[in-house]
Amino acid sequence: MENRKLDQNYLKTLTVLYAEDEEDARKQISQFLSRIVGKLITTANGAEGLEAFTTHSPDIVITDIRMPEMDGLTMAREIRKIDPKVPIVALTAFEETDYMMSAINVRVTRYIVKPVSSDLLLDGLIECARRLRDEMQSERLLAVRHG
Repeated sequence: MENRKLDQNYLKTLTVLYAEDEEDARKQISQFLSRIVGKLITTANGAEGLEAFTTHSPDIVITDIRMPEMDGLTMAREIRKIDPKVPIVALTAFEETDYMMSAINVRVTRYIVKPVSSDLLLDGLIECARRLRDEMQSERLLAVRHG
Protein backbone atom coordinates (compact mmCIF):
# COMPACT_ATOMS: atom_id res chain seq x y z
CA MET A 1 0.00 0.00 0.00
CA GLU A 2 2.86 2.37 0.84
CA ASN A 3 4.46 1.72 -2.58
CA ARG A 4 1.18 2.54 -4.32
CA LYS A 5 1.06 5.92 -2.54
CA LEU A 6 4.65 6.62 -3.61
CA ASP A 7 3.75 5.66 -7.18
CA GLN A 8 0.73 7.98 -7.12
CA ASN A 9 2.91 10.82 -5.84
CA TYR A 10 5.44 10.12 -8.60
CA LEU A 11 2.63 10.27 -11.20
CA LYS A 12 1.97 13.84 -10.05
CA THR A 13 5.45 14.80 -11.28
CA LEU A 14 4.92 13.42 -14.80
CA THR A 15 3.60 14.86 -18.05
CA VAL A 16 1.05 12.73 -19.88
CA LEU A 17 -0.09 13.08 -23.49
CA TYR A 18 -3.63 11.81 -24.17
CA ALA A 19 -4.87 11.47 -27.79
CA GLU A 20 -8.58 10.71 -28.22
CA ASP A 21 -10.93 11.75 -31.01
CA GLU A 22 -14.24 11.14 -29.23
CA GLU A 23 -15.00 14.37 -27.37
CA ASP A 24 -17.07 12.86 -24.52
CA ALA A 25 -14.46 10.20 -23.76
CA ARG A 26 -11.67 12.79 -23.98
CA LYS A 27 -13.44 15.08 -21.50
CA GLN A 28 -14.29 12.32 -19.04
CA ILE A 29 -10.86 10.67 -19.02
CA SER A 30 -9.09 14.03 -19.07
CA GLN A 31 -10.92 15.07 -15.90
CA PHE A 32 -9.66 11.93 -14.18
CA LEU A 33 -6.11 12.24 -15.55
CA SER A 34 -5.81 15.91 -14.58
CA ARG A 35 -6.29 14.89 -10.93
CA ILE A 36 -3.58 12.21 -10.91
CA VAL A 37 -0.78 13.48 -13.17
CA GLY A 38 1.41 16.56 -13.03
CA LYS A 39 0.64 17.94 -16.49
CA LEU A 40 -1.89 16.72 -19.05
CA ILE A 41 -1.75 17.47 -22.76
CA THR A 42 -4.80 16.42 -24.79
CA THR A 43 -5.20 16.12 -28.55
CA ALA A 44 -8.05 15.04 -30.82
CA ASN A 45 -6.10 12.77 -33.20
CA GLY A 46 -2.78 11.09 -33.83
CA ALA A 47 -1.34 13.85 -36.01
CA GLU A 48 -1.91 16.40 -33.24
CA GLY A 49 -0.62 13.85 -30.74
CA LEU A 50 2.63 13.35 -32.64
CA GLU A 51 3.13 17.11 -32.91
CA ALA A 52 2.44 17.51 -29.17
CA PHE A 53 4.90 14.69 -28.42
CA THR A 54 7.70 16.42 -30.31
CA THR A 55 6.87 19.77 -28.68
CA HIS A 56 6.34 18.67 -25.07
CA SER A 57 8.32 15.39 -24.67
CA PRO A 58 5.76 13.78 -22.32
CA ASP A 59 6.74 11.01 -19.93
CA ILE A 60 3.77 8.77 -20.81
CA VAL A 61 1.50 8.57 -23.87
CA ILE A 62 -2.11 7.37 -23.81
CA THR A 63 -3.82 6.94 -27.16
CA ASP A 64 -7.02 5.72 -28.69
CA ILE A 65 -6.36 3.40 -31.63
CA ARG A 66 -8.90 4.48 -34.25
CA MET A 67 -8.78 8.22 -34.89
CA PRO A 68 -9.02 10.49 -37.95
CA GLU A 69 -5.97 11.93 -39.73
CA MET A 70 -3.55 9.52 -38.01
CA ASP A 71 -4.57 6.51 -35.95
CA GLY A 72 -3.06 5.80 -32.54
CA LEU A 73 -0.90 2.88 -33.65
CA THR A 74 0.67 4.94 -36.45
CA MET A 75 1.27 7.72 -33.93
CA ALA A 76 2.84 5.18 -31.54
CA ARG A 77 5.07 3.83 -34.32
CA GLU A 78 6.29 7.37 -35.10
CA ILE A 79 6.84 8.11 -31.41
CA ARG A 80 8.93 4.92 -31.10
CA LYS A 81 11.28 6.34 -33.77
CA ILE A 82 11.78 9.44 -31.60
CA ASP A 83 11.81 7.75 -28.17
CA PRO A 84 11.88 3.95 -28.11
CA LYS A 85 11.44 3.80 -24.32
CA VAL A 86 8.48 6.10 -23.58
CA PRO A 87 5.57 4.11 -22.10
CA ILE A 88 2.55 4.04 -24.41
CA VAL A 89 -0.90 2.97 -23.25
CA ALA A 90 -3.48 2.01 -25.89
CA LEU A 91 -6.93 2.87 -24.60
CA THR A 92 -9.45 1.47 -27.08
CA ALA A 93 -12.88 -0.04 -27.59
CA PHE A 94 -11.41 -2.76 -29.82
CA GLU A 95 -10.65 -6.19 -28.42
CA GLU A 96 -9.93 -7.79 -31.81
CA THR A 97 -6.75 -9.83 -32.05
CA ASP A 98 -5.55 -7.83 -35.08
CA TYR A 99 -5.50 -4.61 -33.07
CA MET A 100 -3.81 -6.28 -30.11
CA MET A 101 -1.14 -7.83 -32.33
CA SER A 102 -0.51 -4.48 -34.02
CA ALA A 103 -0.17 -2.88 -30.59
CA ILE A 104 2.32 -5.56 -29.55
CA ASN A 105 4.32 -4.95 -32.74
CA VAL A 106 4.53 -1.24 -31.88
CA ARG A 107 5.63 -2.21 -28.34
CA VAL A 108 2.64 -0.67 -26.58
CA THR A 109 3.25 -0.90 -22.83
CA ARG A 110 -0.36 -1.54 -21.84
CA TYR A 111 -3.52 -2.34 -23.86
CA ILE A 112 -6.71 -1.31 -22.04
CA VAL A 113 -10.19 -1.91 -23.43
CA LYS A 114 -12.92 0.70 -22.96
CA PRO A 115 -15.09 1.31 -21.13
CA VAL A 116 -12.33 1.60 -18.56
CA SER A 117 -12.61 1.99 -14.83
CA SER A 118 -10.54 4.66 -13.14
CA ASP A 119 -8.83 1.92 -11.07
CA LEU A 120 -7.73 0.02 -14.18
CA LEU A 121 -6.41 3.17 -15.83
CA LEU A 122 -4.63 4.19 -12.64
CA ASP A 123 -3.03 0.72 -12.42
CA GLY A 124 -1.79 1.06 -16.00
CA LEU A 125 -0.31 4.48 -15.31
CA ILE A 126 1.31 3.27 -12.10
CA GLU A 127 2.94 0.44 -14.08
CA CYS A 128 4.28 3.02 -16.55
CA ALA A 129 5.50 5.29 -13.73
CA ARG A 130 7.32 2.37 -12.08
CA ARG A 131 9.06 1.55 -15.36
CA LEU A 132 10.14 5.16 -15.75
CA ARG A 133 11.41 5.39 -12.18
CA ASP A 134 13.25 2.05 -12.40
CA GLU A 135 14.85 3.06 -15.69
CA MET A 136 15.95 6.40 -14.23
CA GLN A 137 17.47 4.66 -11.18
CA SER A 138 19.31 2.19 -13.42
CA GLU A 139 20.73 5.04 -15.51
CA ARG A 140 21.90 6.80 -12.33
CA LEU A 141 23.64 3.64 -11.11
CA LEU A 142 25.39 3.23 -14.44
CA ALA A 143 26.48 6.88 -14.37
CA VAL A 144 27.88 6.48 -10.85
CA ARG A 145 29.77 3.29 -11.79
CA HIS A 146 31.23 4.80 -14.96
CA GLY A 147 31.49 8.37 -13.83
